Amino acid sequence: LAVTGTFTQLVILANVAVLTLYLVHVFLYTRDEASKLVHLYVAGCYFSSLLGGVIADRFLGKYWTIVLFAIPYIVGQFVVGLSVEYLTYGALVLLALGSGIIKPNISTLMGLTYDQQRPGQEQLRSQAFAWFYVAINIGSFLSTIICPWLRDVFGKVDPATGIPADPQTGYLAAFMFPAMLMVVALGFFAAGKKYYAVEVIDRTPVSPEIRAARWKVVGQVFGLFFLVMFFWAIFDQHASTWIYFAEDYLDLNVVGFRIAPDSIQALNPLFIVMFVPLMNMLYAYLDRKGFKIRPTDKMIAGFILTAGCMGIHAV
Repeated sequence: LAVTGTFTQLVILANVAVLTLYLVHVFLYTRDEASKLVHLYVAGCYFSSLLGGVIADRFLGKYWTIVLFAIPYIVGQFVVGLSVEYLTYGALVLLALGSGIIKPNISTLMGLTYDQQRPGQEQLRSQAFAWFYVAINIGSFLSTIICPWLRDVFGKVDPATGIPADPQTGYLAAFMFPAMLMVVALGFFAAGKKYYAVEVIDRTPVSPEIRAARWKVVGQVFGLFFLVMFFWAIFDQHASTWIYFAEDYLDLNVVGFRIAPDSIQALNPLFIVMFVPLMNMLYAYLDRKGFKIRPTDKMIAGFILTAGCMGIHAV
C-alpha cells in the first residue's frame, strides 16, 4: 500500500509539477489561463474522492475500485503529454477522476486492514498512517525533482533563459516517466491483495426511513466536499504562483547548477518527510504521559497553522 501510495502521488504531483509550464510552453497559454486550468484540475482531484467512496462502498469494494480506475488513470497519463489540446483536456478529466477515486480508497483500505488485523491498536495505526504519509511525500518530492529535470534534458532547455528548444519532446518524456511508474504501482498493489482487509459489501434491503437518512448524510458530505473543492482550487498555489515567482524573482543557480522553477515545489514534501518522524516521536511521548491526541486534534492544529502561514504570506 505504501509503494502504491508513493507511486500514485508521484503521478499526481508529476502532472501538477510540469502541467503549468506545459500549458504555457506548448499551448501558449497565458499564465492566468494556465493557472485557472491547473487549479480546476486540482479541485477536481479532491472533489471526485466523494464519487470514489460511493462506488467502493456501494458497488465494487475498495480493492476493485482502485484496480479498475487505475486503468483509465494510466491511459490518461500516457495521453496528457501528446501535445494535442483536446486530448489533454480529456486526459486531465481521467486523471482527476483516477486520483480522486484511488487515493482515498487506498487510505481507507489501509485503515480497515489495521482495524481487522490489529484491532484496538490506535497508536500503531496512527503511526502507520504517518509513515504512509511520508511514503506519499517521498513520491511528491521525487516527482517535482525528476519530471522537470527530464523535461529540461529531453526538451533541450536553454540554461540561461529556461526556455525549451523542443518542448513537445521534453514534456512527453516528463509525463511518460510517471505513467510507467503507475503501471508498476498497480502491479505492486494487485500482488498484495491477500494481505488486505476482507471487504463485505452489505446490500441488505433497508427501510425507506434508513435509506432517506443515508442519503441525507451523503448530501451533508457532498456539501463539505463542495467547499473543500473551492478551498483547494485557490489554496494549492505551489503549482502556479510559486512557479511564476521563482521564474521572475529567484536566483535558480545553486552551486553551479540551474534548478527548474517548478522544482521549487519539492520543498514542501521535503519538509514533510523531515518533520513527520519528529511529530511521531512527540505524539508517542505525549501518549506515554497520558495525553491522548486525537486525529481530529491534529487536523485542527494543522488548519490553524496553515491559516497563519497564509496570513504571513499575504502580509
